[in-house]
Amino acid sequence: FLTILESIGIPSQYHEQIRKNYENHAKLNAHKIRLYDGVNELLKHCQNNNVKCSIVTSKSRERTFNILSEYFGEIKFSSVVTPESVKANRGKPYADQLLQSCLESGSSPSDTLYVGDMEVDYQCAKNASVSFAHALWGYGSHQKYQRYLS
Repeated sequence: FLTILESIGIPSQYHEQIRKNYENHAKLNAHKIRLYDGVNELLKHCQNNNVKCSIVTSKSRERTFNILSEYFGEIKFSSVVTPESVKANRGKPYADQLLQSCLESGSSPSDTLYVGDMEVDYQCAKNASVSFAHALWGYGSHQKYQRYLS
């Protein structure tokens, strides 16, 4: 979040207040989240068939766990990794979070599939040497990743 503020030229003395305002508004509007059809069913299917599923997100730890408890209470994730979960406290496209998730879930990067919906997710997977699948509901065209997926 702070990297984005820096990249758009917001002076650093405003970063913390903007972050707090953003987190407060995100918390107040969490009830507006709508899951894509079939997501819960897919996660339950994976869980019932011993397929490890983890979360790697750019959202804050507090916000992530609030969303997970509200919408995915029955699902047991192998790991949940936020930027705060890694020592460098840096998010995607750096591989830190994705590699931390592999470590926590006991999966090797070569046996991991990362499903993401943004360019930064693709870059993160590439930087971690992890296979990538672009979620079609995401931001940007899946055509961009076609070569990587082949």
